[in-house]
Amino acid sequence: LPQVISAALMNTVDEAVGLGGRAAAGRAFAEMTRLASSPREMWTGVLADNADFVKEAIEAFLSELPVSATTDLGAWADESLARSADTKNRWSQR
Repeated sequence: LPQVISAALMNTVDEAVGLGGRAAAGRAFAEMTRLASSPREMWTGVLADNADFVKEAIEAFLSELPVSATTDLGAWADESLARSADTKNRWSQR
């Protein structure tokens, strides 16, 4: 899933702003898209071999996004960011 997200994010931003967006992209963007330059040949095979699991992970990921036009982004952000911060803190304590 991280490989898929990184590639999709890189492609989305490139289509939206091209190289002109490079000046506005910061460290977080670089970290989020680091995997986008991973070896294509390797990932094509990995993703194909695990297609069912990857599709399941993508569906779960998409269910966490505020994709509906009627989504209250403020409420989504409040709930989702609080939940993700709590989860990250729990994971970091391990």
